[in-house]
Amino acid sequence: MDQQDKLAKEGPETGIRKLRDKVGQENGNKLIISDGDRKAIFDAHEVFILRGTNIRMPAGAPEGSSFS
Repeated sequence: MDQQDKLAKEGPETGIRKLRDKVGQENGNKLIISDGDRKAIFDAHEVFILRGTNIRMPAGAPEGSSFS
């Protein structure tokens, strides 16, 4: 593990570094909403839609997505 961290700091792409970057990109725009003992994970733009806020189509949204 220390060797992987050392390689990551030095710059070359390692397997774990690529995985961390991929997971960070996939989850960087997500929010955890809790209501009592219930929790849900939403994309950030979905929270605004559920609140009734008019928003522009977010970058990377699939074609045919419904936005207000």
